[in-house]
Amino acid sequence: MTQSVVDQVKDRRPIVLTIHKIDSLAEFEGLEGVWNELLAKAEFETVFQMHQWYRTWWKVFGDNRRLYILQVNDSNRVVGIAPLMITGGTIEFIGAGNTDYADIIADKSVKREVVQVVIDYLREHRADWQTLILSQITERSLTVPALRDILAASGMRCRIEEIEQCYAYAYEGTEEERGSFEAGLNNYRNLRNAVNYFNKNGGMEYRSYTEQEEIEKRLPQVFKFHWNRWKDTPTPSKFLNDDDCRFYYEITRTFAPLGIARLETLTMGGAPVAYVYSFDYKQDVFLYTAALNTFYNKKSPGIVLYYQITDQYIRRGHKSIDYLRGGEQYKGRLTNRAYGNFRVAVYNSALRYRLVTSYQNFKQTSLGRMLVGNKHLKELQLKLGSEIRHRGVKGLLKALPATIWKRIFDYRVILVWTMGEPQPPRDTKIPVTVRKLTAEDIDRIATFYGAEPKSRKYGVLQERFENNADCYAAFHNDIMVAILWGEYGKSYLYEIDKFYQLKDGEIALVDGVTLPQLRGHRIQPYLLAHAMRDWWEAKLKTLSFTMSDNYRVFPVLRKGGGTVTGKVRSLRLFGKEVFRS
Repeated sequence: MTQSVVDQVKDRRPIVLTIHKIDSLAEFEGLEGVWNELLAKAEFETVFQMHQWYRTWWKVFGDNRRLYILQVNDSNRVVGIAPLMITGGTIEFIGAGNTDYADIIADKSVKREVVQVVIDYLREHRADWQTLILSQITERSLTVPALRDILAASGMRCRIEEIEQCYAYAYEGTEEERGSFEAGLNNYRNLRNAVNYFNKNGGMEYRSYTEQEEIEKRLPQVFKFHWNRWKDTPTPSKFLNDDDCRFYYEITRTFAPLGIARLETLTMGGAPVAYVYSFDYKQDVFLYTAALNTFYNKKSPGIVLYYQITDQYIRRGHKSIDYLRGGEQYKGRLTNRAYGNFRVAVYNSALRYRLVTSYQNFKQTSLGRMLVGNKHLKELQLKLGSEIRHRGVKGLLKALPATIWKRIFDYRVILVWTMGEPQPPRDTKIPVTVRKLTAEDIDRIATFYGAEPKSRKYGVLQERFENNADCYAAFHNDIMVAILWGEYGKSYLYEIDKFYQLKDGEIALVDGVTLPQLRGHRIQPYLLAHAMRDWWEAKLKTLSFTMSDNYRVFPVLRKGGGTVTGKVRSLRLFGKEVFRS
């Protein structure tokens, strides 16, 4: 318990603010009522400061972290809450990484005093932490100016910097003009052409889903669209992480019954083109995550959906459409506001503070600006950051020697599996139906793979159907969740860049893919059993090719009656093949 005496400006009487640290889950969960009442008195409130948001985030990501919530009291009244957690030696806001706005929650009439007593407490308890990182504080909050003054007076080593901008569209017209509102269709080049394209090709439909069941059954496709969009970039989709997928189910279960969670959808002829997961909170709409069908990339489906959302919600009486973090160029054309988000970092270690400051100063030099702006170095930085998040620093250093050695000496062995008589398929963990697809389904198949029209992958799919390949897919809630192919004549082994010539009566099992978030649900073995049954009845000998170290798929193949009957070997030295058998 710590306390601070401050002057109450209104009546000049002294008040005593005390801090109570909360580090138990039970006490945290019991704060919901007082937490949200206090949020309603703040100068800036969003769904991301609600108690339900923090509680849901903690339920999914709270492992290996400790609660460090600071409750600020004035006598028996709660006037402030700092929703903090501690990871290793770092104190930060609960929800860091998934929260677009974070802040110390307080009655705006005593916000500065609350910030003061929180900083005083953290300074007195420096033994608890090494670094304090308060990130994603909007400039619309009173916290940033308060921290500037308080930290400067405290003598603590700190850095306060704007890290990114959040764009928003705020309605500026009268209530009478809402009915005739148009969301600036002509403000973005080619937007009207894109709208016309979708309307002419099957008809464009915008719809907002609010029911928990309706949102949940579409989430697998949201994840898949997002995965396709980012899979070939240095920052792959967050939905490759099971916890991130689980988080979206949890926030749906939390906020859909409250009428806050929404899934905005754009379809063309009934087929999904774009999704935006959003929150409708007190007449403000927050566009949290977009997932686009990459098959229509050139038609800007996301921008078309953003236009529809802005148009519809402003007409309904909402105050603003918040696009949240990210400075993408299109946001500037669709919005009329830009707000800075700030990060406040406080360091106990003088060495760490000097290193960070030196690096930031270097970035302002001509050489630093050149290096920071270099495209290849940016990609390397993002890739390293992704690897560190995935493996950790120790894991990355451990894998580095093997990676370097493989660049020099790359020996690969491809196992040839011969598939025997198929076994009856085991039930999947979720209900699915299996269909055999044809060339008429090629656009839907391309959507699953994230292949754009005229792309190399799209051409491969066309060529497969031209060569009479078989294609099987599994569907859950009419959403494609897994796929596999059977090829005749020859099969391409991409691992060694070689075609394998098949004999008459042989078919090669290729390109078996399951949505990442549904792996482990026995969908691929179920799909394989159905395809194998058809091929067995057609008296076809089925082959499959896998890398010798791909242990993840071995159980699937063995359950399908597969045995290893051959090997294909390849050796590369410094990237050039010197041997192949």
